[in-house]
Amino acid sequence: MAKTATAPTETRPADHPTPIMAEREPDYAEHREAFEKLARLNLPEEDGIPLESETHYTLPWMLRLSIQAHWEGRTDFYIGCNMFLYYAYEQAEEIAQVVRQGRSKRLRFKGPDLFLARGVEDASRPRPYWAVWREEGRYPDLIVEFLSPSTAQSDKTHKPVPS
Repeated sequence: MAKTATAPTETRPADHPTPIMAEREPDYAEHREAFEKLARLNLPEEDGIPLESETHYTLPWMLRLSIQAHWEGRTDFYIGCNMFLYYAYEQAEEIAQVVRQGRSKRLRFKGPDLFLARGVEDASRPRPYWAVWREEGRYPDLIVEFLSPSTAQSDKTHKPVPS
């Protein structure tokens, strides 16, 4: 017996990911203290450490322009170049302390050469840095670090992926 044809179900293209939704509405009251601490934290936008080379300035911007050209007309993604990436309160507090004290010691991972976050509602809003808690818990989908001979070993061992 032949099967009856059914209407195709709607599918999303691979470049328009389906957002992951929480199983329950979060209880913000239990996190209020943490949110207040984050709001009071004065997060640095830069550390005063120059880029390794002119190439480290040029390559991220070339990649950024290529992605923007490829996704021309889309407004649901954000690309950051040489921006701090804050993913945890302790990490943000540590970086803020180091920068305020003027130490050049690079502690925890601070900023990739380029990152891309898809599914961003207000992608045109200027950002001085990317703080996961200010972006509805959104982490970058892609992180790019360009290597140079002078920093390759450090970049591969001292810039861990956020957990």
